[in-house]
Amino acid sequence: MSANVNDIAREYLRVSKDSSGRARSVTEQHTDNESAAESNGWTLGEPYADNDRSASRYATKVRGDFKRLLEDLETGRFGAGVLIIWEPSRGSRRNSEWAAFLDLLRDQRVKVHVTSHGRTYDPTNARDMRNLQEDGVDSEYESAKISARSTRAHREHAVAGKPTGRTPVGYVRTYDPQTRRFVSQDPDPETAPMIKELFDRIAAGHSLRSIALDFEARGYVNGKGTPYTIQHLRTLARSWAYTGLRVHIPGRTPSTNTNVIHRPDVQLTEATWEPLVSRETFYAVQNILDDPARLVARPARAAHLLSMIAKCDVCDDVLTVRFAASEKRQPSYACRKSAHVRVIESDLDEVAEAVIVGYLAREDLEATIDAKKNPGEDLQTIRDEIATLRRRLDDLADDTSLSERVLSRRAAALEKELNDLIEREKAASTPAVLRGLIEPGKGAELRWKALPLEVKRQVARILLSPDLIGELRVTRSPDSRPCDASDRIIWRRS
Repeated sequence: MSANVNDIAREYLRVSKDSSGRARSVTEQHTDNESAAESNGWTLGEPYADNDRSASRYATKVRGDFKRLLEDLETGRFGAGVLIIWEPSRGSRRNSEWAAFLDLLRDQRVKVHVTSHGRTYDPTNARDMRNLQEDGVDSEYESAKISARSTRAHREHAVAGKPTGRTPVGYVRTYDPQTRRFVSQDPDPETAPMIKELFDRIAAGHSLRSIALDFEARGYVNGKGTPYTIQHLRTLARSWAYTGLRVHIPGRTPSTNTNVIHRPDVQLTEATWEPLVSRETFYAVQNILDDPARLVARPARAAHLLSMIAKCDVCDDVLTVRFAASEKRQPSYACRKSAHVRVIESDLDEVAEAVIVGYLAREDLEATIDAKKNPGEDLQTIRDEIATLRRRLDDLADDTSLSERVLSRRAAALEKELNDLIEREKAASTPAVLRGLIEPGKGAELRWKALPLEVKRQVARILLSPDLIGELRVTRSPDSRPCDASDRIIWRRS
């Protein structure tokens, strides 16, 4: 290696996420490394730097510049005789990775200057190599201790119902001004009403897209100062934190926004903070978000009440809207693939809406829907049974007296029973889109008129089904003569 190359040093800078303020920042490391280079007569070349990147085996983010450093060493592009690092743990906290890194430095005959040691090591020297290898073992051991302490703290916080991670939107946290210890998590007067509105509107059938557009128009922004996206609102609607429950999944990074409603290993603890939404509303919202048949269409596509809902009684295909070439002719519903039936859109809408409103005005509507959906099922009883089964699974996992074979067989049986109960819970839940519309009396008509079209379509899709009002099917006109839309409708019921 030429003399001028030996006079050049390059540095690798890294810092993990540091909330304590005690770690050396990338800038501080560079300042110290620069002084070391000057003292040794080295010219500093282009640095490698990974900010907010862990080097432990628990890391989830790729260290881009460390990867580039390895590639440059392997291909001969490193172009320096010395690598400067502030301390060995900046290189790696994984012993296997550190050992391979040292082998590469030795093979390329690149020395390592550790600024915090005030010393330059030569990997080709057996004693220096041993010292560097021991530093790698110490770094991994320290990383494992930190992880164990963190896991233990998360578990203890979960049992105590204390919050973890970022403060959820809708809450503010108070800390002791002297010790900086957590004091309480309380509803935020500014953002808590938005969270309550989000859940209420999803439960009432509003799409996430329409809510996002409305929130943006009203000036609601997230912590970054940008409007809430559909995905962000979905994540908020999945958060158990708003029910006053603390979520803990053993072996996983703590999160309040994990969709864990059906996980058998989830541990839910009564939290120390006030809930923003009722658990009944939360469960209803989860059922809506979990529904595979749920439509997330663009608002512009929801322009016709019965499109893709009403059916042709001749070919069994759905009806869609057709626009005639003549402006004098009104838009019509027609079967999608053929021309078996055609009916003026406004005429069919008028008949369907009258039937739907009349059905919504029934005083026995809720009981009727519950009975048709799942006769005799009590929702609270099912949820209590689900909670009991989850506790039994937790107790089973802690039972050391059972063999692995017996434990596996019993756990499988309990999980099957749990999954069956979850399906019964879904079936027993009243369709959340009908909330606020099922009150008896004349008010149903006014509430229906006030609904946005996308919600009307969701209500129509639920009610115009064989087990409720009946499937709306359109027949051909008798003798091919014009007649009222009501005379061409068949309500097919199960």
